[in-house]
Amino acid sequence: TVHDLAPIKFPKETPKDVISAHTARLDWVKKEVDRIIVPSESTKKDLISLDFKAEKIRVIPEAPSVNFKKQAEGKIADLKKKLNIYGKYLLAVGVSERKNTKKIISAFERVRPGENLTLVLVGRSQGEVEGTRGVRVLGHIDEETLNTLYSGAEVLVYASLYEGFGLPILEAFASACPVVTSNISSMPQVAKDAAVLVDPEDIDSIVSGIKEAMKYKEALIKKGLARVKEFSWEKTARETLGVYQEASKV
Repeated sequence: TVHDLAPIKFPKETPKDVISAHTARLDWVKKEVDRIIVPSESTKKDLISLDFKAEKIRVIPEAPSVNFKKQAEGKIADLKKKLNIYGKYLLAVGVSERKNTKKIISAFERVRPGENLTLVLVGRSQGEVEGTRGVRVLGHIDEETLNTLYSGAEVLVYASLYEGFGLPILEAFASACPVVTSNISSMPQVAKDAAVLVDPEDIDSIVSGIKEAMKYKEALIKKGLARVKEFSWEKTARETLGVYQEASKV
């Protein structure tokens, strides 16, 4: 199974020894493996661009944990009080160049005037976003806290530059949170028409997407809840077993 090629596509974010190990493993996979499982058509295209044989690759989507679901308003209020989050907030999961953090912050700064909004970032920052007005960086959090944050957010802004799949999109859908995500890489395949798709390189596009998602919040929540029902780990497991059975006959 190859989840993504992030170490190769974003080498500045990856230790050199990890890149070397990843490259060596891919070379071994190309020579020796009969079947390769990937979570998206995007990752399949990435492998084909590295001269992997398309006929060996099978696309099997992943799924969110069954623990993700809409949380009670009281639980959301308690968490916001604990984290000192006041009023409405946007949520972004991941802090890095690949996650497009700087452009997301720039878009937030343009949406914020006239709105009592905070931008909550989940993930470890290297210090490049600390001190930005209205932005809270929480670091790494547990699944229950993340679920509650999704449930209380106005929008998940997931304008990443590259994802092998993009589980936060489905986690947000399951938690009744509207999603703004990128129109590139694997994200359109995961979200389809249940999210607002934006150009992650264009701040104007991200700003428009956030405003649209906030305006049509209830409709997007309904679409997201329907979309996430199409994914389950049982389905993923059954399809994976099928590929193993197929490979055993090669």
